[in-house]
Amino acid sequence: MKKHSFVMIRYSVLSMSRSWKLNKSNEFNSYKEKLFDRARLEEREKVFKLITLPSIKNMNSTEVTVLIFVSESMPDEYFDRLSNLVSPHRNFKLVKLCYEESINLQMNATIETMLKEMGEDVVYSTIRLDDDDAVSKNYLELLSGYLNHGFVGYCISFSSGYGAIVNDEKITEIYKICVPKIAIGIAWINFFDAAGSTFEHTEVSVYSLGNHMKVDEKVPTVIDPREFAWIRTIHKDSDIFDSTLVEKYRKLSSVNLEEVKKDFIL
Repeated sequence: MKKHSFVMIRYSVLSMSRSWKLNKSNEFNSYKEKLFDRARLEEREKVFKLITLPSIKNMNSTEVTVLIFVSESMPDEYFDRLSNLVSPHRNFKLVKLCYEESINLQMNATIETMLKEMGEDVVYSTIRLDDDDAVSKNYLELLSGYLNHGFVGYCISFSSGYGAIVNDEKITEIYKICVPKIAIGIAWINFFDAAGSTFEHTEVSVYSLGNHMKVDEKVPTVIDPREFAWIRTIHKDSDIFDSTLVEKYRKLSSVNLEEVKKDFIL
């Protein structure tokens, strides 16, 4: 039986939903303008190149597909730059989404199409990753222990990671943190039956489960704290930026960046 993983990255996706921080306090046109502001897009691209891309670019291309979802409204200049950035990696796929339609349904349709193209039964995982965060070198090895039929219908959360403060295109501070059910690297295990083109569970992807912090209320959830599996960044254009969060991190145990580099590609 085939096994496969899909890393799902939403890269400056325009949505009618008001669930994302940038969209919560803005009317749609203002939100769109801020989302595609040149300075913001420049910063997001820099952090993606610095943090996210190095952590996923060496993933096995036969076992992993990296799906980068972008808005069809993204300015052509930045879409082309992103396309050029990921084009050397044959298992990376850019997918344009229409903001007037359900973002989740469009992402799920992409997953379903790719599974059908495989032409065989597949136990698969869908993995959340933001466009300014990273997973460890060993992340897929950690997940592999759950990528089997025994864990179909389970959500897997790796709760240990690092919080990194990024300034001027470099990590200036980094701290140990533990956040069960954090979005970074949270994975949903499902099974696709090729003969019937059906899913064992109707939730096609991890995004179908809704709020990641409440996922355990919906499906069985494994919390695995054994290794530091991810890096969450805070920078001036991050969706989670909050000065109080920076101060909260600074009360935790700081780490030498060189130590972190043993387990992460940075």
